[in-house]
Amino acid sequence: MRFREKFGLAGWIWVALACFMSDSALVLRHTELTSTCFVILITLFQALKCRFLYWDLEPDRIRRQFFWSTEEIPWNKVTHVGNLAPLPWSSAVVVTYRRSAPLPGCGQILANPSDRQQFLAALHRFAPQATFEE
Repeated sequence: MRFREKFGLAGWIWVALACFMSDSALVLRHTELTSTCFVILITLFQALKCRFLYWDLEPDRIRRQFFWSTEEIPWNKVTHVGNLAPLPWSSAVVVTYRRSAPLPGCGQILANPSDRQQFLAALHRFAPQATFEE
């Protein structure tokens, strides 16, 4: 089961900022050009992130794929699934897992899937041992 990143509120804020700054740069000429280019690059990165960041939920593991980097976590290592923040407009999900050597401790995956309810239902099915905060 594959879930893609959602172009959420943060992406639209970057788009609005890029539009505002590019409009200002046309009026102010070269003084704001560097910062405008920087904001436009971040906005393009946000748009590309929606296309190239996804999570594959397979029977034995969760795989996070972002461009060429891959992270795989077996389901038995998942310990907690919760919200990023208690904000009503945030739909991000934090998946906490135990890491093994050489980096012992806990790791986290931040997911903002396009279909949050189906993503959480799949997590419930594949990782019943985890504690869920909804």
